[in-house]
Amino acid sequence: MPRANKMIMRWLVSYINMNQDEPDLRFFETLLNDPNDTVMYLKTNDKPGRFWREMTENNINGKVDFELPVAFSGNSNKIKFGVFYSYKERNLDGLQFDIQTSNTKLPTRDIDQWLIDDVISLDNEYGYHYTADGIQDQNNSYTGDQGVGAAYAMIDFQLVRNLRMVAGARLETSDITINNLIEDPDHQLYKSGELHEVDILPSIGLIWAMNEEMNLRLAGSKTIARPTFRELGTNYYDYKTGILYIGNQELQRSEIYNVDLRWEWFFKPGEKLAA
Repeated sequence: MPRANKMIMRWLVSYINMNQDEPDLRFFETLLNDPNDTVMYLKTNDKPGRFWREMTENNINGKVDFELPVAFSGNSNKIKFGVFYSYKERNLDGLQFDIQTSNTKLPTRDIDQWLIDDVISLDNEYGYHYTADGIQDQNNSYTGDQGVGAAYAMIDFQLVRNLRMVAGARLETSDITINNLIEDPDHQLYKSGELHEVDILPSIGLIWAMNEEMNLRLAGSKTIARPTFRELGTNYYDYKTGILYIGNQELQRSEIYNVDLRWEWFFKPGEKLAA
């Protein structure tokens, strides 16, 4: 008859706070039609600008695991079960100032002269000054939160003398919400996205002890991959890389089926060869 021994409980709670601050990131691109020209020209599609970006992210994680040793027919077996929850909240605020001017010629080829304080002003005779675009700032900023909850149960069981089975299943819920900071849902640049899923993720593995030094493992499992905040529901322009991320509200999580066949040789303590 099976005999249960003392149950072991392990728990873990963690909190992580991350902050990213990029103050006054500057881009200055111009065109020079002729090396002998005395003036340079602003690029009308990628004008000089200055950018501020601040991101705050909070992560809270908690889990409780139970392990119950069970003796059966002289073999040591285990039953494991537990729960897990993770919550992530992210706020990203971007602020952008662009050059707005009716005159695309720069008064000098000397960049240092262009960047002095009295050149960029409303009173400048060339008409150069920085202006902010509030809608674009809100379009490039977003808030998002993600909650993942799970419960699992598994068994580690000696089937016969040289063959063990590890099998179980995990019930997992996913809730993701993201919105850019444009307040009017009817605005053409308003973007949002949501994902709400419940998944059952089974797994099974067989371990054959070929001898004292070698194992042969066969395993199968199902896993998932969730879209990130940027992929799911917002348009985000990365000024450093020049990449525009366009969110897709129709994205769903990916379901992945895995099969693994592996041979292991433990030829020295702490060292092994696997294929």
